[in-house]
Amino acid sequence: MAKAPSLDASQITSGAYIFPVSVSNVAQLRAQTPGDGTVYQITGPVILTFKQSFRNQKYVQDNAAGVLIDDTAGVITTNYNVGDAIVGLTGTIARYNNMLQLTPVANPGPPASTGNGVFVPVVTIQQVNGNIEMYQSRLVRINNAHFVGASGAFANGTNYNLEDASGTIVFRSTFYDVDYIGTDIPTGNFSLVSIVNQFNQTPQLTARNLADWGAVDNDDYVANPNQTELLGNYPNPFNPKTTIEFNAAKSEPAQITIYNLKGQAVKHFTIDSPAKGINKVTWDGKNDNGIDVASGTYLFRLRSGSYSSTKKMIMMK
Repeated sequence: MAKAPSLDASQITSGAYIFPVSVSNVAQLRAQTPGDGTVYQITGPVILTFKQSFRNQKYVQDNAAGVLIDDTAGVITTNYNVGDAIVGLTGTIARYNNMLQLTPVANPGPPASTGNGVFVPVVTIQQVNGNIEMYQSRLVRINNAHFVGASGAFANGTNYNLEDASGTIVFRSTFYDVDYIGTDIPTGNFSLVSIVNQFNQTPQLTARNLADWGAVDNDDYVANPNQTELLGNYPNPFNPKTTIEFNAAKSEPAQITIYNLKGQAVKHFTIDSPAKGINKVTWDGKNDNGIDVASGTYLFRLRSGSYSSTKKMIMMK
């Protein structure tokens, strides 16, 4: 430090600055490498779907993906409510028992808006079990489900077998201070909105409150595991590869074609005998000639029998 002989020394100050890597949404965050200490900031809004006092945990999502905020240090001091939109969520990511968690490094400040809803996809248990990464930390809705071999009242930290026509999954009473603990386990079929969790290799569903249970839907959104359907791709956005997933009602030839936004086909996949149920195809970002395609938005279409559906994905390099 240097100063003029006739002047007093200035007070020395210091500061810490964070220069996060910007990602536009939760799906792009989930496509990053966890555990390397990189600080990320989600520039788009995320919606709070559940919070609990344990470790100051919060579940947030947008319309494509979700993530669990694990805030043991209490960095986030704003008192958010379910339905609040949070902009500028900033932190590092890591996996704990295969759950992707964000550890915040700054308080995002007041909510950008309140009372927001989120898109809750109607899925089967088979779809969740077969694609846990797509649904992790998101709200999903299971129709025509029931508990198997369970009776009495819900207890804290307990696993229960939940079943629909497509398969079985663990329902775990993970959230300790919710209103259904101590109430009778429902019998018969019901619809259920729940958050998708994961413990090691085991997918789990957890309800947030009694209001997440509903009556069986007899008309709309009845789960049908025998319906051919293009489910989507994960991760999305992606780099350098992504997995396209579809459900096949029967083993008949299926074709997946990837197009650029000019409508030009860049990659073809032919599945001569898909398995009945969930099928997966991985695209490495190359065209039919083995050449890398450019970053940008692509469309992918599934055709199988009379079924045809198209969805969008984004490659980021």
